[in-house]
Amino acid sequence: MKLFAYILLIGLLVSCSAQKRLNGFLHRHPELAKDVTKTIIDTTTIITKDVRVDTIHSISGLRRDTLIINKENLTIRTFVYKDSIYVFGNCKSDTITVIDTLTVPVRQFIYQPKTILDKIKNWSWLFVLIGLILVLILYGFKWLKKHFL
Repeated sequence: MKLFAYILLIGLLVSCSAQKRLNGFLHRHPELAKDVTKTIIDTTTIITKDVRVDTIHSISGLRRDTLIINKENLTIRTFVYKDSIYVFGNCKSDTITVIDTLTVPVRQFIYQPKTILDKIKNWSWLFVLIGLILVLILYGFKWLKKHFL
């Protein structure tokens, strides 16, 4: 009994992993796997920081009636008319979208479910074995009846 337990333990420890069995199966049947190229599209949106400008100009020192300030994405126009100051601000688009495309080769497996006919073919050996056992039992009873009764 100990010998059987040792053999069983060694068999469990040495048995192949699922990956090795799959590799061996695909080596014997390469038609069940096909290489496919998958394309992965990664879209990243980057929002730049806001732009602020502080400046001081005296109105009396201006020789013109319009002051324009440009800095990166921001444009501010100040218009002085009589006793009023008009301020117009414009901030250009500050969203950047980056699209990365990556192609990766992938091995895809073809799975075809078994039909009822395939299942019957797989179990047919069991039916044949049961039939042979029944025939042997019947002939055994006839032989016993003939020789001992």
